[in-house]
Amino acid sequence: MAELANQLAGRMENRMLPHNVDVSVSIPVVLRGEHVFIETRAELRPLVFDAPGGLITVWIDIELLEGFSVSFDRDESKVAVAEGETLIF
Repeated sequence: MAELANQLAGRMENRMLPHNVDVSVSIPVVLRGEHVFIETRAELRPLVFDAPGGLITVWIDIELLEGFSVSFDRDESKVAVAEGETLIF
């Protein structure tokens, strides 16, 4: 699950870069248990998915800095890696 979350975060970052949005992504965290409580800065509503093995609950916590803006003009030179390419470091 953590790897899937990491890939999703990378794709989101790659899609935002051409719009002049600087994204800082933290490492995804996977929790497992019956009674898990997440403490957040504000009310956070989870996304809940029904899966064959039980429920999957996803929290996405986004913090926007003061003055945040998005450019609707795409700058293709800011695309980090094309989707589907492999980046080895």
